[in-house]
Amino acid sequence: MVCLSAQSRWKLIAVSVVVLVILGVAGWQQFTSQPAQPRTITLTATVATVAGTHTTVAQTTGQQDRIVIDTHAHLYWEARSGGSADLAAKTALEIMDRLGIQKTLIMPPPFPRDNPEKYDYGELIQATKKYPGRFAVLGGGGSLNPMIHSIRADEVTSDVRRSFEEIAMEILRNGAIGFGELTAEHFSLHAGHPYLSTRPDHPLFLLLADIAAKYDVPIDLHMEAVPQDMSLPENLGPPNPGSLRENIAALERLLSHNRGARIIWAHAGWDNTGYRTVELMRQLLQRHANLYMSIKIQRPLYPQNMPMDSKGQILPEWLDLIRSFPDRFVIGSDIFYGVSGEVTWRTPSGDLQPKEDPTWIFLRKLPSDLARKLAYENVIQIYKLK
Repeated sequence: MVCLSAQSRWKLIAVSVVVLVILGVAGWQQFTSQPAQPRTITLTATVATVAGTHTTVAQTTGQQDRIVIDTHAHLYWEARSGGSADLAAKTALEIMDRLGIQKTLIMPPPFPRDNPEKYDYGELIQATKKYPGRFAVLGGGGSLNPMIHSIRADEVTSDVRRSFEEIAMEILRNGAIGFGELTAEHFSLHAGHPYLSTRPDHPLFLLLADIAAKYDVPIDLHMEAVPQDMSLPENLGPPNPGSLRENIAALERLLSHNRGARIIWAHAGWDNTGYRTVELMRQLLQRHANLYMSIKIQRPLYPQNMPMDSKGQILPEWLDLIRSFPDRFVIGSDIFYGVSGEVTWRTPSGDLQPKEDPTWIFLRKLPSDLARKLAYENVIQIYKLK
């Protein structure tokens, strides 16, 4: 047995306390958030899955660093439940970091006129300005879109045009980089989800194309493909109408009205009529150099027109389409970032479906030259990002 003097015992105790403090600080630092460091986002090393309200990240192979910009997403909050745009933006940033997304373009959904919860670009700009470089905002979904859908084409007077143009100009003056999300044909897929329909060549859409061309900004357009008059898909019901009117010819009139207007037809790969085929998109891209498309991969009503097969492999016809028009595609996930930290999608019946996000799997599986194009190079050119 070793006997220590009182002085030695006190020295040993003092040393032990110091060691414990050092270890405690080191351990505590593991659980406290560290300042964000500038870094290159690596998408190829992450696959994000969602379980409940937690997003987990599983590592996969691949070391190719690239910037990733999501061109189509939303913030979601319920003020009556204590939510806010600020909290939704904070949630979005946390999930973006986990998914490996450096920047997201957010926009209001295409609201109808009578929606009491509609909002527009102002709330989004206010909520995201504290995160410089991570977000950009498009506007009009809560202001221009309700006007387009509440005013018939034959009711568009000079006063209506002047009012519409003033709102559009205000959106750009206040910092939005384009107009979105607007819609010409929007299905109701679950309770509380609106049905909206108007002609893509509505006089106010044509006016917006002129404004967008003049100020060199894009328009994000949601439109289900209806190449001929048809019955409503059988999996859908009210408030959707029983029949749908052909809209591709009117879309082409919008595109040809002003070739300087860049139109991004949103949600390629998410076909809910059975007619947004590779062949249709190829024909339109060939005829209209100002047409662009954002890809969203979520199981639609017609999965045969998805870009990936049941094994998660990109279909050759889709790869050939993108290869044929490599400057015309971007990624637009259509994620709704909510205050709970939850990333979810819904079935047509409204059931929540937390799942691995196939949009990012698709991007990861593209050949590297095309992946760079869709992930950021095309986005910078189309949206004039700096």
